[in-house]
Amino acid sequence: MNERILDPYLESGRNFRELGGYKTQDGKTLKYHKILRSANLAELTKKDQDFLFNYGLIKDIDFRSKDEVQKEPDRIPDGVEYVFNPVLKEDETKVSKSTSEIEKEFGFTFNDGYKQMLQVYENITLDDESKHAYRIFFNHLLDNTEDNQVTLFHCTAGKDRTGMAAVYFLWALGVDQETIKNDYLLTNKLMKSYIDKKIELLKAKHTSSDIISSVKALMSVNEDYLNVAKRSILAENGSMENYLKESLDLSKQEINDLKKIYLV
Repeated sequence: MNERILDPYLESGRNFRELGGYKTQDGKTLKYHKILRSANLAELTKKDQDFLFNYGLIKDIDFRSKDEVQKEPDRIPDGVEYVFNPVLKEDETKVSKSTSEIEKEFGFTFNDGYKQMLQVYENITLDDESKHAYRIFFNHLLDNTEDNQVTLFHCTAGKDRTGMAAVYFLWALGVDQETIKNDYLLTNKLMKSYIDKKIELLKAKHTSSDIISSVKALMSVNEDYLNVAKRSILAENGSMENYLKESLDLSKQEINDLKKIYLV
């Protein structure tokens, strides 16, 4: 199976997708059955777990905070290595919280959710703990040397902490910026029905349009969020290449090793 979107093959998984098949700027292709990204695995059925086991899953890297993990622990096949690797101390994206919790915490005026997400992306790129988590992520990617052995990485919605991990990984391999952006924005297509249901429930409760706007901003991705991350990276390091080298401590040899492992 060489397909990008895996949601149709799962009973309860969301935002599951392959990074295999993307082309690099020098004409190489990412291998299939090597690396997956997704939302959380807390609702996976036994059938879903069997699918992932048969797909080749050997490692699950969880970017969520301690509270998120305790609230909704991953369900993974026996024998799969679980790696707790929090990018942020708490879920600053708020997607793990209920609508009532979000409303209580923010009070919400128009654009509060949007402004919160801009801050999240600045934090993800600049906080030392986040950089350390992404460095650990790359350590595990460098260990995944056998073909058809799959490493999966995820957070709660599979869009922000996971989204930036995919940005760093694809950039390190030499994938072009347009493809990286499109992979990032693909979340909105895959999560549309889920988000729409949440919004319909809010409307049925006569929730204010300001809160609905903010919840939508929290639950989706936006090119503006990615641009904030890029601006933060450029301001601190001058380029993404320097960010990978200086902030994530990826050596030239390690990047070459990643290319050997994941490209064909």
